[in-house]
Amino acid sequence: MSRPFLVVEDIQPASRHRLFRLFGVTWTATRYAWVGPLFWFGLGIAIAAAEPGPANLVRLFLVGVGYGLLLLASNTLHTLGHIAAGRLAGAPMSVNVLTSTRDVNLYVRLLRRICG
Repeated sequence: MSRPFLVVEDIQPASRHRLFRLFGVTWTATRYAWVGPLFWFGLGIAIAAAEPGPANLVRLFLVGVGYGLLLLASNTLHTLGHIAAGRLAGAPMSVNVLTSTRDVNLYVRLLRRICG
């Protein structure tokens, strides 16, 4: 299986850790999933740094972390939307994989093709 876009680590079942089951979906994480929130906060700080005007480092950090929290929350909400849409479309999500950069959604039909 090739790696999904913007995913830098291995997402094969043997390299994932099971976290919990929520809304009928198994949530797993790769070894480097802990980097994910740092990635979103870093992206938020980069967005805050792009704002025009004088740079106040404390404000830059606080606004950047705020942006990062919004990005992280919207990513999670986006995943929940995938879960709902998959159920409505008759193609329920089976596994959500947290990686260092983004979530990867695996669906029942795709897993049958990969795992035989």
